[in-house]
Amino acid sequence: MDSLLEHFPMGHAVRVHDHSEGYSCRQLDKIQSEYFDVAKVSLQVTILYHHAVEDFDDESSTEDEPNIIKEHLFVISDDTVQDQDSVHKVQQLVQGYLSHIHYTVEKMHNFTDGFTAQYKSRHRVGNLSCSLANFGYTIQRNYFETSHAKGEQDAAGSNIKQKISQVVLYRTTTINSAKAMHEYLEANFTQPASNAVHLKQRVFFYVPTEGEEAVSRNRDGRKC
Repeated sequence: MDSLLEHFPMGHAVRVHDHSEGYSCRQLDKIQSEYFDVAKVSLQVTILYHHAVEDFDDESSTEDEPNIIKEHLFVISDDTVQDQDSVHKVQQLVQGYLSHIHYTVEKMHNFTDGFTAQYKSRHRVGNLSCSLANFGYTIQRNYFETSHAKGEQDAAGSNIKQKISQVVLYRTTTINSAKAMHEYLEANFTQPASNAVHLKQRVFFYVPTEGEEAVSRNRDGRKC
């Protein structure tokens, strides 16, 4: 991946994806029933690299003078099922975000670990054939050498959960659901610390368990 970013073609993007370990919404001052009904929150992490978009990033990027933007994208949900459909939902959100900032993607380079249910099932391998039709660009899938890769994506997820644990410990706010977590992080944690290496911003998405914005597990035809 380092070599790819050093020679990053225009119109390409890199997405490093990981399912972070789930978070349990535990409160300091619980009523008895909350001990037996703890809300579980899933957190999916994407490290996204793309060329700068002048209208959005206030700086440009060219082949001669490339300017690569790095962002951390987080998908927060009460839906804790980790499968190919939840990964597909993240792909949709990433595609929507890139469209929002007017970044035209010709090719997406995906990097993940080798966990079978999420990334190496027959459905996921078959999905590549219709990525152009579904997202408007081709996808090249890459797997890290180890089955559970440890890297920036793991640190980013741990950082989020540590932040939430701190505000609960200090009674700054109440986090009792995925939606509450999303609202707090979006309001307070989008801008990285000044010493964050080359990180422009954090972007947070909330995915409900029901409705049009939920993960679809009844898609007709190919599961892309």
